[in-house]
Amino acid sequence: MLSSASIDLAGEPIEGLQIMGLLESRGLDFDEVFVLDVNEGTLPSGDAPPTFLPLDLRRRWDLPGRSDRDKLYGSHLIRLLHTARTSHWVHLDDQLNDAEPSRFIRIVDAWAQRDVPNIHVLHQMISTRSPGSAPETPGLEWNEDMHKAWHTLIHERGISPSAVNKLLSCPRQFRYRYLLRLGEPPEIEETMKASTQGSIAHAVMEKVLKEALGRDLRKEDLKFEAKALSKLVSEAFFDKQRERMRYPKSATDSGENHLLLGQLTAVVRKWLQDEIEEIKAKGKGPTVIAVEQPLEAEIELNKPLKGGSKLKILGNADRVEHPAGRPKDLRIIDYKSGTVEKGDVRLKDQDWEEKLREGKKDKAVQLLIYAVMAAQAHPEASEILTGIRPGKSKSKGILHLEKKVGKNWENWGARDSFEPFVDWLEALLHETESSQWVVHNPDAKYCDFCLGVE
Repeated sequence: MLSSASIDLAGEPIEGLQIMGLLESRGLDFDEVFVLDVNEGTLPSGDAPPTFLPLDLRRRWDLPGRSDRDKLYGSHLIRLLHTARTSHWVHLDDQLNDAEPSRFIRIVDAWAQRDVPNIHVLHQMISTRSPGSAPETPGLEWNEDMHKAWHTLIHERGISPSAVNKLLSCPRQFRYRYLLRLGEPPEIEETMKASTQGSIAHAVMEKVLKEALGRDLRKEDLKFEAKALSKLVSEAFFDKQRERMRYPKSATDSGENHLLLGQLTAVVRKWLQDEIEEIKAKGKGPTVIAVEQPLEAEIELNKPLKGGSKLKILGNADRVEHPAGRPKDLRIIDYKSGTVEKGDVRLKDQDWEEKLREGKKDKAVQLLIYAVMAAQAHPEASEILTGIRPGKSKSKGILHLEKKVGKNWENWGARDSFEPFVDWLEALLHETESSQWVVHNPDAKYCDFCLGVE
C-alpha cells in the first residue's frame, strides 16, 4: 500500500530527517541510516539493463551488464556505512511471496563473522499483531413497529422473490431493506454496475419482443445488423440515463463504459442468436403473450399469520409465452445478463427444502415464486414452466427449473408440484414471525447495514 504513497518534504534540507534515494546519498555522511526494502529484486533490482545487445556480445566487448550494475548498487550501499555509527537495514522475510533478504545482508554477516573492526550485526524480527476476529453483530429484538411493518409487507404490499432470498441469506439485512425500507446506500456510479447493465439489456429485449406480441416469434424479428444492434443498445442506455441522470452524453465514447456497452451488446446478440437457433430446431417460435408483465397472487394460508390469513406475493415477469408446439402450456422467462449455470436452477427431490434454506439457490426460489403466481393468474394452463435465459453460461438456450426424480432431471412444471413449495414458504414465514431475534448471518455477502452499531 505504501509503494504508491508520496511524502511532501519541507524545511531545511541538511538538518533533521532526510528521505532520499540510494543514488542521492552518494558522497554524504550520516550518523544513523535506515535502508528500506533490502530484498533481492530491490537491492539489487534484478532487472536486466535496457539494451538490445545480447549478453555474450556485451561480454566480448567488455560492456557493463547486470552483474556490473549489481556491484554499483553494492558500492552505494556500503558507502552509507562510511561514517555511520548505526545502520538499520529493513527487509521482508516472506518465503510464500518469494521475498528473499538481499545478498548484501549476507556480505555484512560475513564481515562480522570474520571480526572486521567496528562491524557488529544484530538480527531482530519485527511482526505486526494478527487482527482479531470481527466484533459480533448484535441481534435485534422484534418490537411492535417491526411487527406492523412485517404484516404490511406480507399481507398488503406483497413479498417479492428478492425479499424471500434476502430473508434466507441474512434476516437482519432483510429487516433493514424490507421492514425499515432503507434501500441501498447511495453511491456515485462512475461506471455501469451490473444492475444498470441488466436493466439496459432488459429494455432492449422488451423493445424487440413488443413487435411480436400475440403471435409466433419469427426469425426475422430477431435478426439485426451489427450496427443496428449497437444503436439499439445505445438508445436503451441513454433512455435509462435520462431517467437517472447519471452519465453525460459522451459517457460511452471511450473508457470502461465503452467496453461495457460493447460487452452488453454481445450479451444481447447471444440471446437473439439462441432464439433463432431454437426456432430453426423446432420449426416455429413461441407465442409471446406479454413482456415486463407484473405478477401477483394471494395465497390462502393453512395456518394464519398474525394480521391475516392470506399471503401476498408479487414480481415482474420479463416474458410470458406459450412454448413452441405447446399452446396449452405457459412459460415464464427471466433474462439474466450475468453468469447462470444449470446447477443454479436444479433441485433434487429429496433435499430441495434444505438447499433452499441454505440461501444459495436464489434463482430457483425466484422461478418457483413466479410459477406459483403464473399458476394462479392462468388457471387454463396445463403446465407452468419457468426458466432463465443467461447472458453467460456453459449451456445453450433456456435453463429451465428442474428437479431430480430418481436418476432423471424433469421440468418442475406440473401445477400440483408447486404446493410443497408453498407449504415450505409458509413455514419459513411462520418461523420468522415467531422468532424473538433478528440475527445477522456471518456468511452473508454484501450486507450494507449489518455491521453498523445500533
